[in-house]
Amino acid sequence: MSQINGDKSRFHRERKQNIQRRIRTRELLEAAGKKIPLAADDKKIKAAGKVTRQVGGSQSSAR
Repeated sequence: MSQINGDKSRFHRERKQNIQRRIRTRELLEAAGKKIPLAADDKKIKAAGKVTRQVGGSQSSAR
């Protein structure tokens, strides 16, 4: 790993993991029938999830 770009790649990887974790949690709660209030940044996450699902391909269709 590059000393110059190491932190940037780690930050981006962790950011993507956090977004995916939030999406999975939201789907789990919705499947359980829980009412979830939308926060301001949740709208961004939801929008990011839609884009990820289109690009993701087979992984999202397995759920």
